Amino acid sequence: MLRMCVLLAGMTGLLGSATNPVTYNDAVQEARKALARGDDMSALSMLDGALRQNPDGAEGFMLLGQAYRRLGRLAEAEVVLRRAVTLLGEATHAGQDAMFELAASLGDQQKNEDAITMLRRVIALAPTRAGAHANLGAILLAIGRLAESQAEFRQEIALHTGGGRDEALSSAYAGLGVAAYQAGDDEAALEALAKAPDTLAVRYHLGLALARRGRHEEAAVALREVLKRDPDHRGALQNLARVDSSLGLEDERKRSLERFGQLYHEEESRRTLRIRVRDLRKQADDRIAANDVAGAISAMEQAARLSPDEVEILLDLGRLYLRAGETARAEQAYRLVLTKDPLRAEGHYRLGRIQTDRGDLAGAAGSLEQAARLEPMAVPYHLALAQIYLRLDRGDQGVRELRLARRLSPDDPAASFNLGLGLAQSGSLREAA
Repeated sequence: MLRMCVLLAGMTGLLGSATNPVTYNDAVQEARKALARGDDMSALSMLDGALRQNPDGAEGFMLLGQAYRRLGRLAEAEVVLRRAVTLLGEATHAGQDAMFELAASLGDQQKNEDAITMLRRVIALAPTRAGAHANLGAILLAIGRLAESQAEFRQEIALHTGGGRDEALSSAYAGLGVAAYQAGDDEAALEALAKAPDTLAVRYHLGLALARRGRHEEAAVALREVLKRDPDHRGALQNLARVDSSLGLEDERKRSLERFGQLYHEEESRRTLRIRVRDLRKQADDRIAANDVAGAISAMEQAARLSPDEVEILLDLGRLYLRAGETARAEQAYRLVLTKDPLRAEGHYRLGRIQTDRGDLAGAAGSLEQAARLEPMAVPYHLALAQIYLRLDRGDQGVRELRLARRLSPDDPAASFNLGLGLAQSGSLREAA
C-alpha cells in the first residue's frame, strides 16, 4: 500500500503540462539529484521534459536508462541506453559509462551472452575500469562458467591495490567466494568470503563451505543467521537439517525439515499454477490461429482468473476484446492494468486509442501524453499524440511531437510523411513541401 501511494504521488508530476519551462541542462541536473535521493518518479518527469527539448541529449538518455532499471523497466532501459551509447560513442569515457550500464541492463534481462560481449568491449577500451571485471565475473558465475568467473573476480581484486574498500572490490570477494565454493575449493572460498560483506548470500555460502569442511558448529551458526534474516530460505533449512543431524540435534533437524517440506509444497503449487496459466495462453494462441476469437477470450479469461496480478495477461485480454469488438471490456482491462501497474506505458497507449475512437479527445491526450512520457523512444506513441493535438487545434504541440518522432526514427519515411502532413495542417506549407 505504501509503495502504491508513493507511485501515485510521483505520478502527479507526470500528469502535468506536456511542456516544461526549464532548460535541458536544468532538467538533467534536477533528474540527477532526484535519482541520487531515490526519487525515481521525479527523475522520470524531469527527463521527459529534457528529452522533448533535446532528443539527442545523451546524458538524458543515460539517466533515463538508470531510472528505468531501478523501476524494473528493463526492456525500456535497454532501448534508451543503446541510444545513449550511439550518441556518446564507445571511445569516450561517458560512452563507456553507458556501455557499462547497458551491460547491467542486459544482465538484468538474462541476456547473458550480450552482456558478456558488452563488458568485454568495455574492458578492451578501459582495462582498469573498476567494476567491469566484477560484473563480468558475476554473469559468468550465474551461467556456471566457474573458472572464467574466478579469473575475472581475481582481476578485479588485483586492480584495487591502493588500499581501501569499495563496492566493486567487495562484490569481487563475494563472487570469488561463491565461485570457489561451487568449484569445490573450500579453502579459497572461506578466504574470500571472510573479506566479503556480510550479505545473505555470503553468509549462506560460508555456512555451506564450513559444513563441507566438517566445521559443523560454525556452519550451524552461519545458517541460523541466514534463517534469522530469511526464515523461508529453503537451502538454509535443508542444509541446517544436515548439520543438526551431524551435531545430534534431532529436534532441530525435524523442525527444519518440516518447514522445508511446507515451503516445497507451496512452491510445487505455484509451479502447477504457472504451468496451467502457460497452457491456457498457448490454448488462446491456438484459438487465434484458428480464427476463434471467442475461444481465445475464454482461455485468456481463465488465465486472468488464475493469475490476476499478471498484467501481460490483462493486456493480451484487452487486445482480444478489441478484436471481438467489445470495446467497453477492453477499456476495463486496460484500466485494471493501470491500477496494478501505473507505469505500464502500453496500458496508457491502448486506453488512449479507445478514448480517441469514441471522440474523447481530451481524455485521449492525457493518456497518450502519459504513454509518451513513460516510453519516450516509442515512436507510435508520439505519432498518436500528435494526431490528437492536431485534431484539438494544438498545432504547435502536434508538430513538436512529429518532429520528435522523426528525430527518433530519422530513416523512417513514414515519420517524414507524418511531419509533412502536420506542418501542412498547421500552415507551414514551404517546410511541409
